[in-house]
Amino acid sequence: MSNEGTIVAISTAHGNAAVGIIRISGTNVKKIMSDYSWQLSPRLVKYVKLKNEKGDTFDDALLIFFEAPSSYTGEDMLEIQMHGNSHILEYFQKELCKKYTRLANPGEFTERAFLNNKIDLVQAEAVMDLINSNNSNSAVAAQRSLQGAFSDKISMLKKDLLEIRMKIEATINFPEDETSNSEPNDLSVVLQRLSERFSDIILQSESGIKLNNNLVVTILGRPNAGKSSLSNTLLGENCSIVSSEAGTTRDILRNNLMLGSNVVTLLDTAGLRDGKSEVEDLGIELSFEASSKSDLVLYVIDVTEGITTDDNKYIEKLPANCWIIYNKIDLTKESSKKEVMNNRNIFYVSALDGQGMDLIRDEISSLKSIDISDGLTTARQRHVDSLSEALKHLYNSIQYNDNQQLDIVAEELRLAHVCLETILGGDVSEELLDAIFSEFCIGK
Repeated sequence: MSNEGTIVAISTAHGNAAVGIIRISGTNVKKIMSDYSWQLSPRLVKYVKLKNEKGDTFDDALLIFFEAPSSYTGEDMLEIQMHGNSHILEYFQKELCKKYTRLANPGEFTERAFLNNKIDLVQAEAVMDLINSNNSNSAVAAQRSLQGAFSDKISMLKKDLLEIRMKIEATINFPEDETSNSEPNDLSVVLQRLSERFSDIILQSESGIKLNNNLVVTILGRPNAGKSSLSNTLLGENCSIVSSEAGTTRDILRNNLMLGSNVVTLLDTAGLRDGKSEVEDLGIELSFEASSKSDLVLYVIDVTEGITTDDNKYIEKLPANCWIIYNKIDLTKESSKKEVMNNRNIFYVSALDGQGMDLIRDEISSLKSIDISDGLTTARQRHVDSLSEALKHLYNSIQYNDNQQLDIVAEELRLAHVCLETILGGDVSEELLDAIFSEFCIGK
């Protein structure tokens, strides 16, 4: 964790595009502007021609200067908008690194924003959540976190917790002062109400975590039921091997596709049967493991064979979120349709010619997404872990208060307060910061 040196990075994706952006942050920004004779006013765009050492123009650019502390990082910053040719961008970046800068580490611009108190750690994580948003709901929720909505909830818990701690400490230190005395029952009620608020925010945070995740759909079934054909038809391309030979799929094949507003991760798995080899057995084991972690399972059955004893045996092992797909209706007189039996969706389709596939697509597209109307924000597992740990300390404090052990109550509440500080970035380890910012792309 370092705030030293002037850093540079290409902030746009690699490859050719209309515009490419180079970002610079640090103490050498004004020196760069001076040496290149760029007379820039803060937050005003200026057009310049970029020249090499021979004086030849290699590109033209728009420059925007952000003077500290009114910048993203809190330092002097310069953004250079050039043509989006990766060779030109990398050439100029190397020129800057010769005298003025070093290459930025992943997420270092946002890390500097955190270190310079421009944002807290939750907001820093929200930057990455916004970049990685896989639908409009998750983008809105991430933007709320970036604007401080989730941080405000944690700060309010901290404030209320601190007020309780102050009253308890006053009671311990000045027991003769009537204004500082609190009845144990009254304090237990206050702590219980606070713990309920913690529980509510934990539930909201768990929903916020789900917003960051794709909808995971696993395709299961016996060999040659048409699992890979179903996967290929949903994807619109041949990503899985289709063969009449059983057991051709050994590993789990993972692909993403967009269905409605849902980004779906589709898992094509090994055919379920008594394995003919150790490798196939392992593939089948992975298939069941994947299904247990999925949001939805599509169990495929060859309609010409009908549902078998083995099918029923496998379906019994699956979670309730399982749809039955009768495939290969092109070989029968069945028509495409959807039925509901025992609260389970059943589809009749042909992955080969596409009959009924829109029924499956539409049903997956309409799966209810998480409601963000009540101000839901994105969250991370570490937030839930810290809140849960704080809640344990709150529960402990209630028990010790019932036994009138105020000194231990005060310590439990202090530990709960520390947990909340960790969420926002207070007293966090360098190891945690490295882990968080290493997920970022270079240039952000």
